[in-house]
Amino acid sequence: MKINDALANIQPLGISIRKMDFTNNFVVFKDDDGVTKQLDVRYNIDEMTCEDEENALMGTLSLFVDITIKNDKEEQMDIHLHLQGGFISNKVECKEVNIENFKNMLEVNGCAALYSIARSIIISLTSQACVGDTIILPMINIFKMKE
Repeated sequence: MKINDALANIQPLGISIRKMDFTNNFVVFKDDDGVTKQLDVRYNIDEMTCEDEENALMGTLSLFVDITIKNDKEEQMDIHLHLQGGFISNKVECKEVNIENFKNMLEVNGCAALYSIARSIIISLTSQACVGDTIILPMINIFKMKE
């Protein structure tokens, strides 16, 4: 199959880490009864524009991932990650009706793309910074997060 026949209507232009904070005072990180984990994921559509000459819609999306892990010995790990991605859809005409469709694609497909990148960053970071467990973010249902 030719890949051009299977392309989605939304494509990434570029993705960047806007900010990442990581603190960890765990000597040994173990997943035991005294460990509590908190995960928060949220997103924001930063901008949506229409390029008339190319008949394309563009948008930027920010994804924020915040993780806090504590144990009963008052050791704590915090990760705060802000990713931003630029996306384009060149198959959607610039009409008011289609802007809402592009916004939905940006929220669902854009968030899914950024979340998968956030997962790989956090796996890599924690595999190098923790002795013991690597943090693997769970898969999430983007449709439920959107609600």
